[in-house]
Amino acid sequence: SSSTCTPCGAGKYSGAGASSCTPCGAGKYSGATEATSNSTCTSCGAGTYSGVTGATSSSECVECARFNATWGGSSCLCLANFFGDGKSCFPCPDGSKSQVGSTLADACKVIDSTSQYQVDMGVRMQGTKAAFDSDKQERLKDAVSAASPSALNVTITSITEGTTGRRRLLSAFIDIALVLLY
Repeated sequence: SSSTCTPCGAGKYSGAGASSCTPCGAGKYSGATEATSNSTCTSCGAGTYSGVTGATSSSECVECARFNATWGGSSCLCLANFFGDGKSCFPCPDGSKSQVGSTLADACKVIDSTSQYQVDMGVRMQGTKAAFDSDKQERLKDAVSAASPSALNVTITSITEGTTGRRRLLSAFIDIALVLLY
């Protein structure tokens, strides 16, 4: 008896000697026909996801909803202090926090008044260290505090100077390291 091979359609591939086609995994798509390896399966772009297997085009990758971390894949991860189902994210209740990627409401843990954590951040501003006097430092800390009202304290830990550009187009800048205590 003779056996015949049927080529795989878009969204699928088949290795040498395989008796059936394998769909591209969730978070991937392929428009190629007669594909012989999974290398034809392309990941969804940043900020999109696809929960289906065997997707045939990038149009099957849908945009992550608001409050999702943006990366291509089979689902979208919720940002810290949100939880969700891979498609939509919801804020944790007041007084609670969660890790990036939390999927259940009970992942939001209540923060007691004695629990504290810190976030390090950096800011680059045009100017010189000498011009960044104590008044400007306080205004920066006030602006950061206003943007992050749950921070208990904002501290500047270092200020370093640098320049960018070439020859006559040099521009002075300062990098400011801050710590926010929550």
